[in-house]
Amino acid sequence: MRTTHKFNCFVFFCCLLSTTAFLTKPAPLLGQTETLRSLDHSDYDLWTTVSSQQISNDGKWISFSTKSGKSGALATLLIRQNRATKEYSIPRGSGARFTFDSKFVIYRITPDPEKIAALKKAKVPADQIPGTIIEIMNLASGKRTSIDRVSSFKVPEENGNWIAYLHNKPVDRKSVKQQISKVVETYEVTEAGLKKPTRKKALKKRPTDPLVTPPATSKTKPAPVKKPAAKKSKTTEVENKNNKKKNPGTTLVLHDLRTGTQQTYPNVVQFRFDKKGTMLAYSTSVDSAGSSKPPQPKPGKNSSKIKPVVDGLFVVNLKSLESQTLLQGQGEYKQLVFSDAGNQIAFLSNRDDYKSKTPRWALFHWKSGQKTATNVATESSVGLPVGWWVSSGTNPTFSENGQRLFFDTAPIPEAVLKERKGLAKSKDGEPTKAEPEKAKLDVWHWQDPLLQPQQLIQAERERRRNYRAVYNIKSKKLIQLATLKVPDVRIDPRSPSRLVVGSSNMPYRKMLSWDIPGFQDTYLINLDSGLVETIIEKSKFSGTLSPDGKFVTWFDAEVRKWYSISTGKNREPVEISKGIPYPLQNELHDTPSLARAYGSAGWLENDEGLFIYDRYDIWLVDPTGQDSPVCVTNNLGREEKIRFRYQRLDRELRSISTSQSMLLSAFDDETKASGFYQLILSEPSNDKAKTSGELTSPKLKRMMMLDERVSGLSKAKNTDDVIFSRSTFRRCPDLWSSTTAFKKIYRISDINPQQENYRWGSAELVHWNATDGQPLDGILIKPDGFDPKKKYPMMVYFYERNSDNLHAYYTPAAGRSIINHSFYVSRGYVVFIPDIPYKTGEPGPSAANAILPGVKSIVKQGFINPEKIGMQGHSWGGYQTAYLVTQTDMFACAESGAPVSNMTSAYGGIRWSSGMSRMFQYERTQSRIGADLWSARDKYIANSPVFFADKINTPLLILHNDKDGAVPWYQGIELFVALRRLEQPAWLLNYNGDPHWVMSDANRKDFAIRMQQFFDFYLMDAPEPEWMAYGVPGVDKGKKYGLELMEPKSQK
Repeated sequence: MRTTHKFNCFVFFCCLLSTTAFLTKPAPLLGQTETLRSLDHSDYDLWTTVSSQQISNDGKWISFSTKSGKSGALATLLIRQNRATKEYSIPRGSGARFTFDSKFVIYRITPDPEKIAALKKAKVPADQIPGTIIEIMNLASGKRTSIDRVSSFKVPEENGNWIAYLHNKPVDRKSVKQQISKVVETYEVTEAGLKKPTRKKALKKRPTDPLVTPPATSKTKPAPVKKPAAKKSKTTEVENKNNKKKNPGTTLVLHDLRTGTQQTYPNVVQFRFDKKGTMLAYSTSVDSAGSSKPPQPKPGKNSSKIKPVVDGLFVVNLKSLESQTLLQGQGEYKQLVFSDAGNQIAFLSNRDDYKSKTPRWALFHWKSGQKTATNVATESSVGLPVGWWVSSGTNPTFSENGQRLFFDTAPIPEAVLKERKGLAKSKDGEPTKAEPEKAKLDVWHWQDPLLQPQQLIQAERERRRNYRAVYNIKSKKLIQLATLKVPDVRIDPRSPSRLVVGSSNMPYRKMLSWDIPGFQDTYLINLDSGLVETIIEKSKFSGTLSPDGKFVTWFDAEVRKWYSISTGKNREPVEISKGIPYPLQNELHDTPSLARAYGSAGWLENDEGLFIYDRYDIWLVDPTGQDSPVCVTNNLGREEKIRFRYQRLDRELRSISTSQSMLLSAFDDETKASGFYQLILSEPSNDKAKTSGELTSPKLKRMMMLDERVSGLSKAKNTDDVIFSRSTFRRCPDLWSSTTAFKKIYRISDINPQQENYRWGSAELVHWNATDGQPLDGILIKPDGFDPKKKYPMMVYFYERNSDNLHAYYTPAAGRSIINHSFYVSRGYVVFIPDIPYKTGEPGPSAANAILPGVKSIVKQGFINPEKIGMQGHSWGGYQTAYLVTQTDMFACAESGAPVSNMTSAYGGIRWSSGMSRMFQYERTQSRIGADLWSARDKYIANSPVFFADKINTPLLILHNDKDGAVPWYQGIELFVALRRLEQPAWLLNYNGDPHWVMSDANRKDFAIRMQQFFDFYLMDAPEPEWMAYGVPGVDKGKKYGLELMEPKSQK
């Protein structure tokens, strides 16, 4: 719907929270097609986003989810045939999994929430209300099998024959809609860009072709499911003989995807396949274990015909379908895990102490050939610290070679120790003896390692903290790895090394209040002996173990160099980046802290070399330091200002082989184009090269570069097929497919075809010089039908550096903190997004140095009305907005979200979401003062807007919510009350209970409407809304919202 009223006399209606609001809407711009319309807030529901994209192992099928912007909307799952038109659309579908052989896809379907709400309102019994279902789709035939009330399902990682799922009672449902996709678009990739290939003559397909003839809906009914032997209560929680609440299991179904046959197992609570799909393990829980009379499977005996009616852990051989009992007895069994080879199982059980109020858990281990599982770790085990036990929340993990079993331990909670001594509280929670009322307070001590708020926030997390341990299977020896002194241990289960790396900041935690990143010590820990050796002391970095465990490497940010330590006999640090003439740390870093390294790409096989990044190129360094670094991208990145980064397409690969090519992402720093290059690593030329990783002549080949944002690359496991997304400001990020050769690309989705009916815009790079002469970049977004002879209103938005986001797409939506660029451009605004570099001690002046000349350079071009410029920023951008209006009257109005207005009061404040002191932010990070308050008092004051509020002549809208855990909301209040006292126009929005951002859909839409009304009033001569003219009195809170537009003031 379109309006042709002039800017100062148009209105439209919007209903929000049962209140009618009048909102402004601009007329078509000169030269634009009359049929196009501008975006308004009601259009948010029409826009769709893509997520959860994946490609099958054979590359023939692609699944992805689409979701509209409508409040409470559920996603639609689409299963699309690659490079063809066959597509399945599953409303409310999610969690798609392709089987290993790519023959089937399994997904969940959530019940219609409106239908569920209606049934509950009608007081329909819970067991008659539909639950989540899964569907199994045969991708070749399109046949589907639906199973109702499924709580979980699993398929083997490397076997496509099986699926197992827990379900209850099946119910009827409608079939999935099969359709022919209308998305058919293919391009050839050429040096000159994308070229539309010549279409071949379309031929009519034969009737038997499944692409034309939809397969009949499967009439196969789900196999009857055997109900659990035990009768369940309404809450499914029943009292056992020991008066302990216990959740009985449900029916597990093992489904053979080849034949459709099923096996059922009652009372199952957890289950898992081994990696190869040869074994299935499951645990059971019954409501009254041990009371059933049917015969029980005996440990070590085949029991495929006897269904378990006891608590226990069982394993099924999927070839013979014979079962074996690994452990049984009253108790709980959980956290099942197989070794990679599938011949070992580990799990937790509290069987041996189940009758206790808080039972001990034990780690059990079983190996093929054993009759039963063995208890390998419990509270009293040798090797565990005294007073510690096996954590009930641990996730046991086998090493890839099956030689070690990692698990978690923890100190026994004090409440449990008291409970064992008979000092615990009674069952109803009241003290067993009358106790006098006690004081409730926090005691802050200046030598506390952490501030009290941080301690209290972290207290529960610390109480739940687990500490990694290892059970060496061959030696049957337990080693406690993580300790109170060294709490952080990084373990790579795939590594064959007997060493792991640990770190600790415990001695230096107090300094974290003002010094970021903090210090820490780094250790090597021996998995066989438990020996702990310090290798790096009091450093602001930690080391990483190489894949084969031969080296520990790290980047020393203080000296800006890469180092290595051998894990062999010689433990002397060696500089391995020596000879690289370019910075290896972030060249644009401008906070008063240490710059981070650009990072590493990975290792050569056998730990022979490490690939590291500079800003543009990739270097291969020798971890022994004997050979000089080699630039494998031949300095092309720096010469052409292209950033190369390795794309790890196979996540299972732990190292890079010189016999294989590397696919690199490429990003042009100057044009913001992106795409892919192929790096071909040649074989080492001699024996020396074999040990050093030296390469003879790496070759770099351009595969595809587009003047777009190309991202989200994912590859099929068994083929060269890939999927990715493409986007620009105008092009929404749809999915495309190709191969790693990128000869042609094929469109997979077309999620927002309605966009062609709306006015949009185009983004371009702009350049100017800062006040200090520094050349800067920014983004300028112009509306469709742009006429350089017209005068446009302009919005200025900023946050650090944004020019790399030239090709970002902004889905029309009510944002949580900033303007939606697409929305404002569609309505006739020009949007300017400048980059901002900073100088330490001058965060405010740095913003003025970059932004103000940038705005002037745009105005100088003649198409911006200099009296109609607005500004908006949030958080750090909100601070700079507040600062800039103390320095200039250039802006007709501004919105400042969650601003720091007074650095002196904010410096001593608390980030309540974490409990941390805010000091570090000013001394070391984004606020960029670079010193404490007492040594840089003048800088804190000079950069604080509130001290110069008397200089503000710009109408200011402030957003600051009362539960902001990042910037204390009194910062917004200080600025607001200062302006109020100075009789300057100001408004403060506080969305009750919201944190640093506006959160709920209703609040976000309300905020988007108020921002639009605010800017339209000052920049488009739109009518003034009631809330701006008169506010909303406290007595009317929740009744009136003040969104109605007021008639113009009478002219006397």
